[in-house]
Amino acid sequence: MDPNVKRITRVPRKCMAFGLAFLAVGLPFLFAFLTVPQRGDWATPDNVAILVGVLVVLVLLGAILVSVRVGAMVDRQQRTITIWWGLLVPFHKTEHPFSQAHFVTISREERIAPKQSYEVFPVRLEGVGTDAVTIHEPLDHDKARRLAEDVANFVHLGMRDRSSGQEVARDAGELDLSLQQRLRRAGRSRPLPVQPPQARTIFNYGGTRAPTTIEIPPVGRSVLVREFWRMIFIACPVALFFELNSYNKGNMEIGVVGVASLFLLFLVIFLPLLIRSAILREHLIVSPDDLVVSQRDIFGTKTTRLTSGEIEEVEVTQAKWGMSYGFAVIGGGTDRVAIRSDHGSIELGAALSNPEEVKWLSDVLVHVLTSGSRDAGGKRPRLTDRRHST
Repeated sequence: MDPNVKRITRVPRKCMAFGLAFLAVGLPFLFAFLTVPQRGDWATPDNVAILVGVLVVLVLLGAILVSVRVGAMVDRQQRTITIWWGLLVPFHKTEHPFSQAHFVTISREERIAPKQSYEVFPVRLEGVGTDAVTIHEPLDHDKARRLAEDVANFVHLGMRDRSSGQEVARDAGELDLSLQQRLRRAGRSRPLPVQPPQARTIFNYGGTRAPTTIEIPPVGRSVLVREFWRMIFIACPVALFFELNSYNKGNMEIGVVGVASLFLLFLVIFLPLLIRSAILREHLIVSPDDLVVSQRDIFGTKTTRLTSGEIEEVEVTQAKWGMSYGFAVIGGGTDRVAIRSDHGSIELGAALSNPEEVKWLSDVLVHVLTSGSRDAGGKRPRLTDRRHST
């Protein structure tokens, strides 16, 4: 293996899924036709040959799809990046030169597919006056960030993270520096911001001698009740449509079962999310040395500790989506404070609906983490993550 060449190979998800489906259907039937004697009027030699031929084509197509690979080869000595595709090995290659003026970028984009849309975080190699070269499009920001850092470190280029809506620039040679180290090297500091009016956050500033505590209370039971009835109001027209449709067809029993199933599905899926959103409480203890985050909800209490030497970015970003995050958290906004390190990221402020308060929380964390700090000596302890039931 050439140490000056970095190879990035990945399997397209759709090709793998369709390939495995074709193999799952074709192989069993092909094995059955070849090993078990076929009986019946239809089992003439010509019919069996046609069916076996179709199954062989299906298996071959599945094997081809499973073998599809795409990737990139980054040559730091020749200063080229080669994008390729093929079956297990490259068949087609496209070479792009780059220079020290290039940089690696991360962005956040929406993809529209039939009946769904999803977000991706493309990692690209960009330069002024040249076309951007897409290296990969992960679905997860942490994976995209690790890949971008890996490539940028390998070719000693800077990195630009645009996934939050604002560009976070990090120069070559500074990718592994903590936020604390970067601000100290640049001679910059973040002043303590003024808490916005009508803020919900309980803030106890400890200065440089004592830890600062920040508590974000849950949105409360009243919001849960309000959002529950809102969900019921949204579900009612759908239920009424099912009922009227079944009435027109003269089958009321099916309509009643459909409506009951719909509401049961609503309770099973959305009610836990509503409850989690209403009782989610976040407690932070932050100092120039570390940050301890405790998030308590219906699933228990999750405690995460990050040392200041491993926190690389603190920024305002859009919330993650998914079951574990309760989709758009009830009573909260779409902005979150993202704390990023090489081991992963944490999102805070789920119950905050005021964007100014989310921005204030981000500025407070940066101020405390970078003020009156002691040099961590470049050590990067591992992130610890503990969850216990309550």
